[in-house]
Amino acid sequence: MKKYILLAILLSSGLVLQAQDDGEIDEGYGPKKGDITVEMQFGRSNVINGGLTVPSAPGNNTNWRVLANSPYANNITLDNNQNTFVNMIGVKGGYYLTDEISLILAGAVRMDYTPGQPNVPGFIDSGQPNAAWIPAYAAIPEQNSTLLNVNIGGEYTFATDMERVFPYLGLHVPFYYARESQFDPTVNDAAIEGTDNGSGLNNTVVDLGTRTGEIFGFGAQIVAGVDYYLMEGFYFGFEIRPASYIYAYSSSKPGPGLELQESNTNTYSFFTQPFMKLGFKF
Repeated sequence: MKKYILLAILLSSGLVLQAQDDGEIDEGYGPKKGDITVEMQFGRSNVINGGLTVPSAPGNNTNWRVLANSPYANNITLDNNQNTFVNMIGVKGGYYLTDEISLILAGAVRMDYTPGQPNVPGFIDSGQPNAAWIPAYAAIPEQNSTLLNVNIGGEYTFATDMERVFPYLGLHVPFYYARESQFDPTVNDAAIEGTDNGSGLNNTVVDLGTRTGEIFGFGAQIVAGVDYYLMEGFYFGFEIRPASYIYAYSSSKPGPGLELQESNTNTYSFFTQPFMKLGFKF
């Protein structure tokens, strides 16, 4: 459905452009000093959550281990995972200090939260003629996740002989953050499970406390692209990273007061993260 909406926008823009060509054309193409641009970016998701790991709950596992994965920049790979130009992945804004030089701020954020609920033990009295039966209700684990991407930088727009075409080159400093936390409030009732020794001390909790996994990432990226103005104030374009470096650090915490499991990764890439975009100039 999104594909058809986007194609309809481009088609209607082309019709307006044709109408302008048949009459007077307002020579207002391209950015000028003091202009503000806002762009919708389409392509592969621009966040880093590769290797984000939340340790498992200990439960009754006497061999409980803290397992973690190294972080990796999964936003630069060129595969079929959400790699479609109709997938909106963020917004980019620019302010032109001169006709050529602009300051850039871009990014996206997503947050999810699921409140937890404790489990409710069940009851079955099978020794009576009319047995009482109350079903047990499983706990709902608490979950909290955040994905964040912010890019700041500058770009230089080049003039060409074509009045509608504006290539640009820039340098961006990206910041990535991903966090996920979980807590299982389940309490196993030893009396109901038949493991009680009469003291009532065999009740067990599944989790020690909130378990978390976090990733921090930052780097530097050369950005290149080209904008084509369909009309005054409206354009579409293409953008790519000819060279990019990203440092990512991850940590996994199995519970309150316990040490972190840490890891880091350095990623170098070339001609990755292609974006299609629709923009407006004010």
